[in-house]
Amino acid sequence: MEVLLVVESWFGNTRTIADAIAQGLSQQGGRVQMLNVEDALAEVPAGVDLVVLGAPTHNRGLSTTATRQKAIAAGAKHGATGAQEWVDTVQLRDGVKVAVFDTVTSKSWFSGSAAKAAARTLARRGLAAAAETKSFTVRGLKGPLRPGQVNAAQSWGQHLARQ
Repeated sequence: MEVLLVVESWFGNTRTIADAIAQGLSQQGGRVQMLNVEDALAEVPAGVDLVVLGAPTHNRGLSTTATRQKAIAAGAKHGATGAQEWVDTVQLRDGVKVAVFDTVTSKSWFSGSAAKAAARTLARRGLAAAAETKSFTVRGLKGPLRPGQVNAAQSWGQHLARQ
């Protein structure tokens, strides 16, 4: 299985989860190419069977220019673009499966979900009507990840590879 894992991470927590998912996928025989969202092309390379997108939840959804500026002001690494722009432009071949994960401060309705927002956008575009989503929790804006989240991410990667 060929996997493209695209990740947006500002404080490193979403990237840590992406690394664990990649490890789980690899343990089940997946060959993973991981790209930062700003380096990912709008067209998914030929041969990719599964696209996994990861993003932090900002204001109940995907990051925007304004929320990324706030993150930068809080000490985040600078990035020119985010998962929202990628989701808005990506082209997927028929048959490519999609999974989307996010990092959130809590798994309540009130906190929202970047993963669910991305899945809805992909579905509206007719690209991934059945995208699987998963949330992983962090403590506060900068983290760290809550206990057990890295192991849960690795397990989810194994699950995705078995599908």
